[in-house]
Amino acid sequence: MRIVARSRDRSMPINPGVRSHIMRRMRFALGPVLGRVPRVYVWVGDENGPRGGTDKFCSVRAEVEGHAPVFVRDCHADLYAAISLAAARTGRAVLRTVQRHERVDRHRGDMPLPETDSPSITEGGVS
Repeated sequence: MRIVARSRDRSMPINPGVRSHIMRRMRFALGPVLGRVPRVYVWVGDENGPRGGTDKFCSVRAEVEGHAPVFVRDCHADLYAAISLAAARTGRAVLRTVQRHERVDRHRGDMPLPETDSPSITEGGVS
């Protein structure tokens, strides 16, 4: 899995600590479906700039093999918390997407009828 991390805000570049946190949280959150996600794009930024508030955001786009990409966005006053929240939501959303499609694929095709000991009914009556 390749993780691409970028900043949307020039005044808030991604330092090594933030980059490490992004990599660690994404790998942990996507662990159960790691082989199904070839690329993850993560954008971080500050919506209000220097004004402060609950405006640090983390947007994630996870590409899932054979499915549409999963998009998640979370905001928080602390950037590290926004990254953690977005990573957890991304992991749940990707897992749900993969499980939903596996459940549908499993039920396709002809299902064998269960064998029973009870007599079958034919046109002429009970056989």
